[in-house]
Amino acid sequence: MALETKDPVERKVRWMRRWIPVVMFFFALGAAMTGGFACDGPKTEQTTETQKEPTAEATPEEQTVIPEEKAADGSETVADGTGETVADGTGETVADGTGETVADGTGETVADGTGETVADGTGETVADGTGETVADGTGETVAEVTPESNAAPDPAAATQITAVRGGTAGDIKKVAVTYLKPLMPGASATDGAGFFVQATQDGPALFVAVDPSTTTPPLSVGDIISFKADTVTASQGRQEVTAISNLTVDGKGYDVTKLAQDISAKADVVSALDSYESEIVSLEAKFKGAFASGGAGYSKITVESAGLTGDAKFLVRVPVAVSTDLGDVDGCTFSLRGVPMWRFTADAQVSFFSLTALTLKTCPAPKLLSAQATNATTVILTFNRRLDGTSILGGSQFTFDKGLTASSSTALGERVELTTGQQTADEEYTVTVAATVKDSLGSGVDATANSVKFKGFRPFTSSLMINEILADPPTTGGDANKDGTVNSTHDEFVEIVNISANAVNLSGYKILVGTAVVFTFGSVSLAAGKAVVVFGGGMTNDTEVGTGTPHSKFSGSLVYKATASSGLGLTNSGKIVTLQDATGATLDTLEYKSSGACKGDADESVNRAPDLTPYSCERHKTLPGATTAFSPGTKSDGSSF
Repeated sequence: MALETKDPVERKVRWMRRWIPVVMFFFALGAAMTGGFACDGPKTEQTTETQKEPTAEATPEEQTVIPEEKAADGSETVADGTGETVADGTGETVADGTGETVADGTGETVADGTGETVADGTGETVADGTGETVADGTGETVAEVTPESNAAPDPAAATQITAVRGGTAGDIKKVAVTYLKPLMPGASATDGAGFFVQATQDGPALFVAVDPSTTTPPLSVGDIISFKADTVTASQGRQEVTAISNLTVDGKGYDVTKLAQDISAKADVVSALDSYESEIVSLEAKFKGAFASGGAGYSKITVESAGLTGDAKFLVRVPVAVSTDLGDVDGCTFSLRGVPMWRFTADAQVSFFSLTALTLKTCPAPKLLSAQATNATTVILTFNRRLDGTSILGGSQFTFDKGLTASSSTALGERVELTTGQQTADEEYTVTVAATVKDSLGSGVDATANSVKFKGFRPFTSSLMINEILADPPTTGGDANKDGTVNSTHDEFVEIVNISANAVNLSGYKILVGTAVVFTFGSVSLAAGKAVVVFGGGMTNDTEVGTGTPHSKFSGSLVYKATASSGLGLTNSGKIVTLQDATGATLDTLEYKSSGACKGDADESVNRAPDLTPYSCERHKTLPGATTAFSPGTKSDGSSF
């Protein structure tokens, strides 16, 4: 083990302590052989040099006679008694011609090329680079197991991977760890952490559904490993290893980009998915359409490349948090390098787990989607993607009609909060955004989509608020009513929250979709601050539904379901949902649409933004803290009301 110090005096003292015994040994040997200290080489001059610790008086053992020899460069050299140079005092090692290790004067031990460790006199173990344990002279043994830094995967392992993917458990020797898949918030048990392995660029590859942080040793990208695949399981079209043993790390630091296959021009990515499954790939392509649910905790979006267009099974899959950050990327070109090809049945899903993996190249100009007054002097603008906060300079970039002005602005991702003058309740205003407001790529707001209308703030006086609506349950992970089945009618829902300080008797209260009454409450009391959720149907064997008591699966919210076979009639193209009291008075309305910020057909719910904010409406996954496509009976982040 090397000991470093910046104090030149201390370094000399340590050098002397370590190597004086070696020097004296050779002196004694020379004396025994020649009868003195005479050398056959050039005549040397003997000098006396005393070293002292900075904070302690030198002891007798720290004072010694050191033979010196002047080198041509003025540095000092030390004779070993054989006429051969040992160290030059400059910190550089000079071989003594014996094949034995020599100290370099810095207090660091240098290997002698024989593979044998030389003790440094400090009682500390020095590794010899062989990976073998060496005694350090203190009675303690230190093991050094250093995998080869230049190791590479064995191409022969491709045959072993093929056998395992065929369902046969067995050994896999010397493959590269190409990617670590993290466990994402809200993900299902079949979508957990793991790692991918591969041996050759053209595959095959394999996903190991074992958390790499829990293995012994923990794994890193670039590790060359060997293991036994004990259990092989078919999952969602993939062959996965779910249990391993005999794991060893045979090397580290391998450049896994050497294994990445560029699929940008490939036309068979979907049709020959077996040939790409679990491999790391590179891709240049274009996003097409909007993000939809990609399973619990994930979103997916169709992509088109030079080699493959118009195939709905060619996708990018990312965590919900990433799709939320990206926003509307329809038409954006991008590149990805060295990311895994996930598989869901016949879907080819190029996957990444953080924005750092993605390079956006070009995007259509950002668009203003909506404006919402949240109080009498505040307006929230929502755009279709995140903005460059440094481009938002103040209120002057946002202009209003009817004499309203903005005095300041605050960037909030894809939103901008404006402080305005006093608004007139229910007055219709128009706000226009300047082109100097830009997205992260430097594109100014689209001149054809830079203006929207909104109404001046009107105080919300109702005790009840419609907080969330799901009109379009996603086909994957869309079991909103938790009855074990995804159904486009049964899993629709309307969530209502009592925002007052008192319980409200809901007897005779009605939910209308358009002008049709779709549900009428019986005699039930909704406690202050609590929610009630009405589903479209299903839940046949659920004994907690319709009882007026807190439901255990929905954080204590009350749960009901529509009685008509048509459910709630929440068509995806857009509707106005109204809550009326027993007298027919309107308590609240929420309108979702076929496009924009409150888009109802996006495989997710629409929600007040944030929860319980009057008059607002956003897609659920765009809300801060949201990790799922919907949250019946809870706030958008999953916490209880």
